[in-house]
Amino acid sequence: MKERLALMEAFKKQEKKLLSLKEVCRSCTGCVGEIEWISLDCPIYLEKLKVKKGIEVKFGKILKNNKRN
Repeated sequence: MKERLALMEAFKKQEKKLLSLKEVCRSCTGCVGEIEWISLDCPIYLEKLKVKKGIEVKFGKILKNNKRN
């Protein structure tokens, strides 16, 4: 149970980080909706990809744990 709570907290933390990075993109690009900008030179874009991947991995673990129980 503690492991599941810790995993959920880590997931929330990563989700907040992703939202924060999206806000930086919005302020830089002036885009209001979903940002479709792809620039491999942008450190924020690369960080967003890294955080999204981390969320997918952590969320996958949560789903697997829920299916077992």
